[in-house]
Amino acid sequence: MNKLDFIAALTQTLGQRQEAERAVNKFFESIQESLRKGEKVVLTGIGSLYPKIRKAQKRHNPKTMAPVHVPPKRTLKFVPSEELFKYPRTDIGCENRDEKYGSDFGAKR
Repeated sequence: MNKLDFIAALTQTLGQRQEAERAVNKFFESIQESLRKGEKVVLTGIGSLYPKIRKAQKRHNPKTMAPVHVPPKRTLKFVPSEELFKYPRTDIGCENRDEKYGSDFGAKR
C-alpha cells in the first residue's frame, strides 16, 4: 500500500477525496515533524519509529585501501509490533506453513 492507496481507502470512508488527502498529508507531516524533533512515534498495532544516530566510523576504500572517515549519520529505526506476527498470512499461499516451518515461525525469538 502506498500513499495513493491510503488516500483511496480513506476516501471510501470520508466520501470526499480532498478531505482524505488533507488528512493523510497532515498525518504524514505530523510523523515527520515528530521524528525531526527526535521523538519516538508509536503506531499501535503496527510498530514504532524512532530516529537514531549512527556513530562516526573509520572505513577504507576497497580499491586503494586508503582510510576513509565516515561522519555520523541520522537514520530511522522501525520496530514492528508483536501484533503483526500474531496471525499467519494466508493471502500468500501459506496455508500449510505450520507443517513446513513449525508453529512458531515468525514469532519473536
